[in-house]
Amino acid sequence: MSFPECSMICPKGAYQMLITADTQQNTNKKDITCKDLARWMEAITEKHLSLSGMSREGLKQEGKIWVISWTSIEILHFPKAGEQILLRIWPCKRKGGMYPRKYAFYTVEGEPLACASSLFALMDSKTRTLASPTEKLKNISVIVEEKEQDLPKMLIPFPETLRGGISRRVCPEEIDKNGHLNNTYYIDWACELAEQVTQGPCSPESVWVQYSRELLEGQDAVLNYQQEEHTFYVRGYAEQEEAFSVIIKMKE
Repeated sequence: MSFPECSMICPKGAYQMLITADTQQNTNKKDITCKDLARWMEAITEKHLSLSGMSREGLKQEGKIWVISWTSIEILHFPKAGEQILLRIWPCKRKGGMYPRKYAFYTVEGEPLACASSLFALMDSKTRTLASPTEKLKNISVIVEEKEQDLPKMLIPFPETLRGGISRRVCPEEIDKNGHLNNTYYIDWACELAEQVTQGPCSPESVWVQYSRELLEGQDAVLNYQQEEHTFYVRGYAEQEEAFSVIIKMKE
């Protein structure tokens, strides 16, 4: 795993925040999970975009929204509940029509915990088609960190057949400000399913997610899955169309 070193000074154009590792509210879980990492990534992304003049509210006035398309997370160690950690985000060079962001989690002493990267698309909020970039977006400085992690792969092979299958309905509390299933819940759904199938805790060393279609409140999704050795595959469908794919690689 390539991991950027924790410099004492945050590079220009990047943004970092000190957070206390706490679990998702309204759950009985005491351990930090992948969903918690994704939740913090979402929070720092919104903050960084707002500081760059591209807040959710500002884009909404222009009829545009950010939509996440791919995410990959690699975990060395999960932080302990209550531990203070440093989270950093920085923008990267565009990949096709995608706008990448990279993330790194460190202890306050600078030891690496996890790293991640995501690919975002700027969409027209009404047509849900790609929107033209704003002037501020065009002027964002691209940062290259030494030893930084790769961007998410856009395509990873799945088993020819996913033998397992369950159904799940999108709950009101899982909806985000864009009116669809929040991206952190795709990871949560997959990890919960892995725990049910394996009858053990989901302790991943990496998670890859492709978001293909939005899921709305009350919508039913079919989750097909397959475990092959230490890898757990999940593919979700809604109205017979592919909605998302998740690959969880477990620690051996």
